[in-house]
Amino acid sequence: MGINRGPWNALVDDDGSNLVGSVWNKAAIQTVLLDPIDAALGTWVNVPFNIGNFANQPGITGAQILANSYTVIGKTLIWMMQQQGAPGSGTSQLILIPPVLPIGNVVSPLASASDGGAYTPGFVGFSSSTAIYIQKSTAANWTGPVYAYFTAIIQLP
Repeated sequence: MGINRGPWNALVDDDGSNLVGSVWNKAAIQTVLLDPIDAALGTWVNVPFNIGNFANQPGITGAQILANSYTVIGKTLIWMMQQQGAPGSGTSQLILIPPVLPIGNVVSPLASASDGGAYTPGFVGFSSSTAIYIQKSTAANWTGPVYAYFTAIIQLP
């Protein structure tokens, strides 16, 4: 995704007389260059806590979500989640993907999870186009508080 060159192309060069041409000040630099560059490089967005984003985790609170943020760079969504001490039940903990765009292919999910404070190798995979699940590699039920940390890199269509 390129930067819109329309505002840049609208600038007029001075002929050397310092009497013609576009005024190039801080406001113009911000509008024409800095804002589009910031947008192209991605800005981290914090996802506000919503209990509806966490299935199989009754009683989870915003205090147990240490981080839930994402950035979009071109057609790549990078999503980082840190969940600490959330109640666990069943075999999977579902977490809804931030509602940015429909997802494409997962490039590189990375995860660490623990059950009741004891490290448990976790598995992260997509259960649908809108949620991921964190499941023990043994497929056993979660018995204690769930601690889960992951970064997912997702290709957007």
